[in-house]
Amino acid sequence: MKKLMSLFIAGLLSVSLVGCGAGSGGGEQGIKGTPTVAEEGVEVSQEHPLVIDKEAKTIKVYATVNGKYTVEPTRHGLNFSEGKYGDQALFTSFANPTNFHDAMVEIGGTPGNNLTPDTAGQQIEGSDVDVTVTWDGAPKEFTMSEVVNDSTGKPIQYKFGGNRERSIEAFTGCLACFDSCPVGITSNSSHMQGEFANKEVEFRGNKDVLPADGTPVVVTFKLS
Repeated sequence: MKKLMSLFIAGLLSVSLVGCGAGSGGGEQGIKGTPTVAEEGVEVSQEHPLVIDKEAKTIKVYATVNGKYTVEPTRHGLNFSEGKYGDQALFTSFANPTNFHDAMVEIGGTPGNNLTPDTAGQQIEGSDVDVTVTWDGAPKEFTMSEVVNDSTGKPIQYKFGGNRERSIEAFTGCLACFDSCPVGITSNSSHMQGEFANKEVEFRGNKDVLPADGTPVVVTFKLS
């Protein structure tokens, strides 16, 4: 009887862990990493890294500059610090990509969800998003094209790609990629999926514009 009771309790615990998203690192089912509440009416900061304004249709994300990628190329524009590629982006984010995705929907964005890992050569779809970057002492809000050097000279045009479930599964941490991406929440539609991997383009932070390594920045996403 004791053995049967032990097996019954173990089974209940197993079901409970699956139902709660065991190993997710947060209370929201399925989310990986530390959840980030999308807040309104507060100043964006490391303590409040994801701030939305529904009326203005904007999202502000707190991040820091990774100076390594003003020298070396990367396809990662803004990545969550806890994600697999959190240290491989020009800007290191403190906002969870899943919560960022949901905030994009909350301000009225329509995700494209048109790419998969097997759709190389295609362009990301979804709502157009204007992305700007600023920091304390900056003379203005710079467009992403002004703070990033694209070796082909094309302007950067972000779209809300979506990819919520794939982002959770892969947990690369990608909020904003420099070419069309089947995992990133937003990505640059000016370049097809796979162009960076095929060495058709390189992206580096503009060291003549960006502040020093580790400097806090605010990255703003606005629906066009």
